[in-house]
Amino acid sequence: GQLLEWGISFLLFETDAVWMENALGKMEQLAAEKVDIAGENDGIKDIMGFGFLLVRANAGTRTVWNELTVRLRKQVEVLQSGDFEGEQWIFNNLRKEEYVKGLHWMFLDENQYFSGKWYYSGTTRKQSQPVIVNNNWIFSKTDYNGAKITRAKKWGHWFLKDDSLTCNTDAIAALRSGKTHQQAITMPSEVVPPEFTHHKAKPKARTGKPKKRK
Repeated sequence: GQLLEWGISFLLFETDAVWMENALGKMEQLAAEKVDIAGENDGIKDIMGFGFLLVRANAGTRTVWNELTVRLRKQVEVLQSGDFEGEQWIFNNLRKEEYVKGLHWMFLDENQYFSGKWYYSGTTRKQSQPVIVNNNWIFSKTDYNGAKITRAKKWGHWFLKDDSLTCNTDAIAALRSGKTHQQAITMPSEVVPPEFTHHKAKPKARTGKPKKRK
């Protein structure tokens, strides 16, 4: 929020996402076209994810982000009750409510920007031209980070050698040439963990008078 207060636009992304291409040029283009908030679909219909999110600094986005912070703090207060909504649901509620009238929200191309559900569908991989693939939609009861690393290595999306220090230039070359993606098309898909069945629910938009954009 402080970046927006300082007038600084930002791109929020997960550091374990795979960049098939340099997406910065496209994000700069969207900002120049006056897109206020642009994000990838998080694998659920009409839900914008935080895995890859462009936010352009202006009065409208500052208002949205400040309200997101206020509502999230209220949620933290009821955390012990188990009725925690989470920042992504709150964020999407603000979008659906049109909390700031006239704000330009945009979903990024669903054929290029993906959640971790990309790993669950061979059809999606075959039809896609991925720019960004997030390493989310994964579950482990014991070693969450280890599960992510195992997945990345399996799909050719891990770029360190076994010493965990040296860059694997062969893996990078395979990714840049398109070889990694071609292999991914024919690989068996992962199975969606049953723990993710609750993600199918949609957040309920709150009612209230939307604020006019200044």
